[in-house]
Amino acid sequence: MGHLKFTNVVGREVEIHHLKINKEDIYIEETKIPEGSTNSIKYDATDADQFDRMILTIRIDYGKNEHQDYEVNLNRDHWFADNNGSYPGGDFDINLILMGFDNHNMKMMQVYRDDVTGGTFSFCSDTKELSPK
Repeated sequence: MGHLKFTNVVGREVEIHHLKINKEDIYIEETKIPEGSTNSIKYDATDADQFDRMILTIRIDYGKNEHQDYEVNLNRDHWFADNNGSYPGGDFDINLILMGFDNHNMKMMQVYRDDVTGGTFSFCSDTKELSPK
């Protein structure tokens, strides 16, 4: 069974405000991720070869009802380079690392491993930007 993990090294707490994979809104029980922490969800609705699109919205709360959302919309053709076929699905463990917040954009990278064999994670050299929404 695959897992989708989110690791926060942004420098402040973040919240997964919305996650959609393919055409399915994904419910996440614990959406807030403290700095330096990882949130893990089981994701096995499809296998990696059926992946089409992921939309992720991250929220940073500034208090007093002030927040900013950052979003990335990645389809299969614009997923992380050198990923060896690792897309969200029941056959991979994927960790999306949220990092590099500069008060304008946030960066994200991917590490992955085969869910069947386990072992160490491999990383993609590519990063993606989450832009203000």
